[in-house]
Amino acid sequence: MENRIACSRCGREQNSKATPKDRLRLPPRWKRDRERAPVCRDCWSQSYLLRALTFPIAEPLSGSWKELRDDVAGMWRETTAAANWMMTELYTRDVRRTPGDDKMPPMPRVYLYPEARLRFPDLPPQSIAALEQSVQRKYRAARYEVIWTGAASLPNARYPQPYPIHVQSWDFRFDDGGRPILRMRLGAGVKWWEVRLKGGSQFRRQLAGLRSMAERGELDLYKNHDGEILCKLVGWIRRPAAPKGLEGSLRVFTGKDSLLIAVDGKEQRIWTENCDHLRRWIAEHNRRIQRLSEDQKAEQRPTPSFAERREAYVAKQRNRVLSAIREVAAHLGNFAARRKFATVEYNDSERGFMGPRFPYYLLADRLQTVLDELGIEFCKAKASAVPAPETPEPLAVGEDP
Repeated sequence: MENRIACSRCGREQNSKATPKDRLRLPPRWKRDRERAPVCRDCWSQSYLLRALTFPIAEPLSGSWKELRDDVAGMWRETTAAANWMMTELYTRDVRRTPGDDKMPPMPRVYLYPEARLRFPDLPPQSIAALEQSVQRKYRAARYEVIWTGAASLPNARYPQPYPIHVQSWDFRFDDGGRPILRMRLGAGVKWWEVRLKGGSQFRRQLAGLRSMAERGELDLYKNHDGEILCKLVGWIRRPAAPKGLEGSLRVFTGKDSLLIAVDGKEQRIWTENCDHLRRWIAEHNRRIQRLSEDQKAEQRPTPSFAERREAYVAKQRNRVLSAIREVAAHLGNFAARRKFATVEYNDSERGFMGPRFPYYLLADRLQTVLDELGIEFCKAKASAVPAPETPEPLAVGEDP
C-alpha cells in the first residue's frame, strides 16, 4: 500500500516513504512549519524566501578572542586542505582526452566521503559532506576547460576556505536587550561556542530577517579583508505581504550608452541608470592591473614585491562593484514598486557599455532578489532593441565621461 502525505495548507498529496519510526518522510523540497506540519514546495515558496544573512562577530561569550580565533583558524586550515585534496582527487579520477575523441564523455561518479573522513578526522561528517558537494559543483563547472580544452588550470582553495556548519550544529536567540546570540559547534568535538553578533541600525535588514526565520539552513564561517570573522546564516524567512494594485510590465534593458534603460508598454523611456562612475572605475582598475602584470617580469617571480598592494586593489574593486550593483538593483526595485508594476522583464544581451568583465549575472541575481522581496515578478525576456539616442564613441581608458 502506498503511503501518501498531504500538504497542510493546500491539501496536495504525494507519495512518501515511511521512516523506521513510522513517520512519513517529506518528498523533495517539502518542508515542515513551526508546528511540524508538512508543507508542499509551492505553498512554502509563496510564504517564505531563502536568504543568507551575514553578521560579523562582535564578541565571544564562551571564551577569549584568542581561543575563538585559534579554533576557527584550525577549522579553516582543515577545510582548505580538504577542499584542495578533493579537487585534486576529482581531477585524478576523471577521464583524459585522447587523440580521436570528438566529444567529452560524462564524468565518472566519484564518492570521496569515506576517504575524507579518514584523512580529516577533525572535520564533522556533515561539514565534509557539504564541502564535497560544493567542490564537486566547482569542479564540474570548470571541467570542460580543464581536461578538454586545457584553457584553464585546476581551481584551488585558498586559506581561509569558508567552514560549513550543519543546521543541527548551530542555533540563535536574542538576549534581553534584543541582541542576537549565536551558538555553534566548531569541529568534531563537543565544544560549543556562544558569540554575540553585531547589531544596530546598519543591520536592521539582517535582524528583521533573523527574527522572521522559519527554518534554519547551513552556517558558513569566513573572514573578510579586514580580518573580521563573519557568520553567513542561511535560512527561510517570511515573505513580505504583496502590495495591492500591481499591474502592467516594465521592460528593462542594458544599453550601449547606459547601464540600464526602462521602457513602458508604449516603448517610452521612463527610467535610466547611467552609472558612468562605475564604468570609469572598471576602466581604471583594468588599466592598473594590466600595468602591474607588465611589471611582473622574470625578476619578480614567483611573488612580486607589489603582491599585497595588488590584492588590496582587487578587493577594493570587488567591494565597489558589488556595492554599486546592490545600489542599482535597489533603485530599479523602488521605481517599479512606486509605479506599481506587476512584472519586470529583463534583457541584458547588450553588454557594450560596461564591457565583458562586468558581472552582469550578479546584477540579474540581485534584481531578482530585490523584486522578489517587493512582490514583483522578475523574468528574463528576449526583447527587441530599445529606442535609444545615438551611441557616443567609446571612452579611452582612464578618460572621464
